[in-house]
Amino acid sequence: MTLPPVAPELAARLANYLIDDRARAILQELAPVLEPHLGTAVDQVIAGAARLNQVADTYRKHGGEFRRTEIAQYQELLKADFGAHYLDRCRDTIEKEAVLGFEGRARMNSAAALLRTAIAVLRRRHRLSPAKLATRIDVLSQAIFFDLATTSTFFLQRVRDAASARRQVIDQAIGEFDGAIGSVIDALKEATGSLTATSSTVQRVTEDTLRRMASASSASAETSQSVDLTVVHHAASRCAFSASSNRCVMSASFSSSAGSGSSSGSSGGGNAGVFGANGSACASRLDKAAKL
Repeated sequence: MTLPPVAPELAARLANYLIDDRARAILQELAPVLEPHLGTAVDQVIAGAARLNQVADTYRKHGGEFRRTEIAQYQELLKADFGAHYLDRCRDTIEKEAVLGFEGRARMNSAAALLRTAIAVLRRRHRLSPAKLATRIDVLSQAIFFDLATTSTFFLQRVRDAASARRQVIDQAIGEFDGAIGSVIDALKEATGSLTATSSTVQRVTEDTLRRMASASSASAETSQSVDLTVVHHAASRCAFSASSNRCVMSASFSSSAGSGSSSGSSGGGNAGVFGANGSACASRLDKAAKL
C-alpha cells in the first residue's frame, strides 16, 4: 500500500519522532482497533477534571465539545496521512479548545489517557506476542507525542499572534497618546510664549509705574518744601506786619497825646508835628494791610 506524501513542514518532525512509512502503516493498522475506545479515554480526562477546582467548571460546561474535538483529532492521527488535512485538524482543535477555555494541559491529559487505554487494549489483543505488543506501543507513543508537539506549535503560534495583536493595540494607543501629548506640549509652549510676552509687558508697565511714582513723590516733596517755605515766609511777613502795626499804633498814640497838649509850649508842638506825620503814615499802611 502506497502512503500519501507528508506535508513538507512536518517531514523533519516526523523524522525526529521516528515515524517513517513502516510506523505509519502500523498506525493505520491500529486505527480500527483503537477508535472504539477513544471516547472512553477522553471520558477519563473529563471525570478527572471534575475533581480539580480550577478547571472543573470549564469541563462541566464544555466537556461534550471537548470530547468530540479530541476524538476527531485522534482519528485523524491514526489515519497517518500527515498532510494538509492533518494540519487543518490540528489548527482547528487548538482554536476550538482555546475558545472554550481549555489550556494546553487538557491535550496532555487526553494523550496520557489515550496511551493508558491503548496499552490495556493491545495487551489483551497481543498477550501471546510481547514483541508485537512492544512495537505497537512504541509506535503509538511516538505518534501521540508527535501529535502533542504539532498541536502545541499551533497553540504557541496562537499565543504569539494574540500577543502581537495586543502589542499593535498598545502601540496604536501609545501613538495616539503621543500625538495628544504633542498637541498639549505645543499648546503649553504657545501659552508659555504668550505668558512670557505678557510678563515682559507687565514688567515694563510696572517699571514705568514705579518711575512715575518716583517722579510724583519727588514732585510732592518739592511741593511740600515750597508750601513750607511759603508758610514760613507768610509767617515772617505777618510778624513784620505785626511789629510795624505796633509801631504805628504807638506813633498814633503819641500823635494824639501831642495834639491834646499843643498849648504846653513850642518844644511840645515840634514833637507833635513829627509824631503826627508818622501817625498818618502808619494809619495808611494799616489800612492797606487790612485790605490784603
